Amino acid sequence: MIHNTQDLLVDTKTTNPPKPHHLSQSETLYSDAISSLRSCTTKRNSKLGSCIHAKILKSGLDSDSLINNSLLDMYTKCDQIEYAAKLFDDMPNRTVVSWTSMMSGYSQKGFVDEVLIIFQQMLASLPPNEYTLCVLLQACARKRVSKLIEIIHGFAIKYGYDRDGFFQNSLIDAYAKSGMLGSAEEVLYRFSGRDVVSWTTAISGHVGNGMMERALVLFFQMQEDGVQPNVVTVLSILMACSSIRQYRVIQWVHMDWS
Repeated sequence: MIHNTQDLLVDTKTTNPPKPHHLSQSETLYSDAISSLRSCTTKRNSKLGSCIHAKILKSGLDSDSLINNSLLDMYTKCDQIEYAAKLFDDMPNRTVVSWTSMMSGYSQKGFVDEVLIIFQQMLASLPPNEYTLCVLLQACARKRVSKLIEIIHGFAIKYGYDRDGFFQNSLIDAYAKSGMLGSAEEVLYRFSGRDVVSWTTAISGHVGNGMMERALVLFFQMQEDGVQPNVVTVLSILMACSSIRQYRVIQWVHMDWS
């Protein structure tokens, strides 16, 4: 059957265009609060962040998980750990982000025991994710708790978190800082996505543990792997070369980077 083309035309005069969506007052408050908190976090402006917190309490948005997590992130990154802890204790609904942010805040302050306590409490209600484990590894490295690092590694393998690049680099760092250099190298060599961060972390770890010659070996292997060093890599190698009087390598690195 052939249709008349006139029948297929849409009458634009009778078709109503879609109406633009206008945010309600509550939606506007919510959007502004999230945006403002992100800005305060970036600028490390805890004074303004506290004012926004007061407005959030007044507007009744303090029961929202995203709002609370944004506040927690702001306080921890602004080095206001006491305010962060108070907020965390009063949070009605803690997500994995909440727990991880609180752990990260304590870790940044060097409060390793508090990180471990928070993690134990978290396990009673929620499973961690790869970012939680990275924060935990950072704390373990500070305290050189090698056994716990191995347990975290095994947990990550079991649940597939070991495939994450950020976790792999955190694991190399934790093993290296804890003096488990063989384990750090094993993770490095098995990591198919190793990059300049991976190599530099391993190299710096060896330098920090006084293994200067091995750090040089890793540096040359890094070159063979096709990965270019960064400033941190070069500084670590210069420190190693100076310590073991490898002046020719120093000259070569200087010429290559000058």
